[in-house]
Amino acid sequence: LQGGSRVSTTSETTGATGSIKIKADSVRVAGTTPLLEERLPDGSIGFFLEGSSIVSDIRVRALEAGQGSDIEANRVEVTAGGQITATTAGPGDAGNVPVSANEIIVSGRAALAAPDNNGGPSVISTVVAPAASGNGGTLTLNSRLLSVLDVLHISTGSEGLGNAGYLIVDSEFVRISGGTAEGRSGLFASAIFGSGDGGNLIVNARQLQVLNGGTGSVSNFPSSPNSPIPPGQGAAGNLEIAAEE
Repeated sequence: LQGGSRVSTTSETTGATGSIKIKADSVRVAGTTPLLEERLPDGSIGFFLEGSSIVSDIRVRALEAGQGSDIEANRVEVTAGGQITATTAGPGDAGNVPVSANEIIVSGRAALAAPDNNGGPSVISTVVAPAASGNGGTLTLNSRLLSVLDVLHISTGSEGLGNAGYLIVDSEFVRISGGTAEGRSGLFASAIFGSGDGGNLIVNARQLQVLNGGTGSVSNFPSSPNSPIPPGQGAAGNLEIAAEE
């Protein structure tokens, strides 16, 4: 998928979403397309971007749980603003996202600048949107190598009333690298902005490397100290790490 392409299941009424099942040698979700442009304070033109994505989406009026996305491949790469997500914006729970691959790589922001000039992030996530009462889905990553680079993230989070899902990583090698004043590369199970509780972050690895400002975090605070987003009112989850080195 590239250039803003999208594979999605969405429920806008009372029914559940269907499931997305992908089995391939290689899955690459990359690139964005500009949805609209905006003149920035300095007079230049910026863009709101829509990334290439694999999405399971529960809308505001949807009552039943989403079925999520199940991805199995030799290599999964999410880059240049691509996204793999399961989201709830209503009372229905978000779907689960299991990803199994020899290599899972999240790297590279979108090439086109957004209005904040930071570009669109590449993410794998499950999300409870603001005001949503449904719970987030569990995000499970099974791989030989997992890399999270370039101030990007893999996350489960709640910005609403529902609780965030668990983030479970089972990988032989995990490498997390990169951090700036705007944020950090990392694995996050977060509860920010709303009253929902955060999920647990569970990492099982033979080798875990956290470098150059990267992080693994369970928190109700944003990862950036400069973020305007207020801390969440819900409880943070638990952090469990089992690694040989």
